[in-house]
Amino acid sequence: MQEDRRSNSRHNKSDRVGISIAWRVLLLIHAALTLLISAMMLASYPLGAYLVFHTSMGSGYREPLDGFYMLVPLPIQVQANISIGDLFILLWCTYLLLFTLLLLSPKNMLSAILRLVRDDGYSSSSNSNSINNSSSNYLIATIAWFSILVASSIAIDLLQNMLGIEMGSIEYEDRLKHFVDATTAPLREELGFRMILIGVPAYLFLARQGSTLLNVLWRPYEHLSRHGKSIHLLIVASALLFGLAHVLFSTGWSYGKVTQATLGGIILGWLYYRYGLHAAVIAHWAANYLPLTYLFVGDAFGSDAMLNMLELVLVSNGIVAISLRLRAYFKSQ
Repeated sequence: MQEDRRSNSRHNKSDRVGISIAWRVLLLIHAALTLLISAMMLASYPLGAYLVFHTSMGSGYREPLDGFYMLVPLPIQVQANISIGDLFILLWCTYLLLFTLLLLSPKNMLSAILRLVRDDGYSSSSNSNSINNSSSNYLIATIAWFSILVASSIAIDLLQNMLGIEMGSIEYEDRLKHFVDATTAPLREELGFRMILIGVPAYLFLARQGSTLLNVLWRPYEHLSRHGKSIHLLIVASALLFGLAHVLFSTGWSYGKVTQATLGGIILGWLYYRYGLHAAVIAHWAANYLPLTYLFVGDAFGSDAMLNMLELVLVSNGIVAISLRLRAYFKSQ
């Protein structure tokens, strides 16, 4: 009996070591994929500028805006006398600034990656406010949730196609207009659907005494006195409106888009609440801008290799990120 118990103990210890090694390998894969995605995000800035100012696609960048590009979701219209190229540069600088803030806050990304791998960063803490050590850098968390968004969206699209539910698409004759529209939308929609529909009610009903409106609107998590059902309801409600808006106010999308956009709204709402407005904006920007950049660059050079690589890396990282978060959840139980 004692020999059997010793044998079982050795087997259990061996199993635990094997599982620990497997998760460590998964963390290394996650770290490598996160660094690769961040590099592709950073590279997309000069590539996007190259497309607009140095290819035939952007030949009309000096033309004045022929339509109204609403950057702030307010019921007023102010027609700015600027060109398409001017608007693109304004957006380009804004997103680069927000990306840099994520890269450096609250600790720089490289040191946070090392800590994540060294300390088994997805292990749960007894402190319920500490989700995982990836929150030591907001860009790591943003890339993880962005990858989950991409992987989940592709899965939803495949499932709905099997069920005969169409998602539709928006057709653009002018690629430059398509590119600028996709670059404008994240800033406008995050200010409207996340900041106004989540941040403002959170300030009015959930903010701690002494919290300022700007602080709550920038990152609600640090300034709310009550967490849980109330903020979750705000996130889900804003996500449902976000999903419906794609069908009701856009031509081309079918009702299958509601499911995908609602899931995206939930993930973006969580990013906004937990990590801040800049995290939600950059995740939304990446979902719109990255694939178009690598699609158009691929067309310019006659190769889809970069776009295919981007999709493969994002889906792989999404699956790994889901696994790590499930592990953290079950360990916390």
